Amino acid sequence: MIRFGLPKGNVHKKSLSLAAQLCGGSIDSKKLSFIGPDVEIFFLKHRDIPALVQEHILDAGITSTEWIANAR
Repeated sequence: MIRFGLPKGNVHKKSLSLAAQLCGGSIDSKKLSFIGPDVEIFFLKHRDIPALVQEHILDAGITSTEWIANAR
């Protein structure tokens, strides 16, 4: 199972759309996590995603470049 972090906040609608595509179904917009057949998706703050990937809590994530630069 792949653990994937997606941003909430101002891009939450796009994150919900991507999550629905990855999981092959509809996503409850009020939930902060979702488990699909082969993926676990977490909706997180942009700034938290790089650190969680770096610590191997998440396998992958999407965030803005400014938070990746700050995580180093």
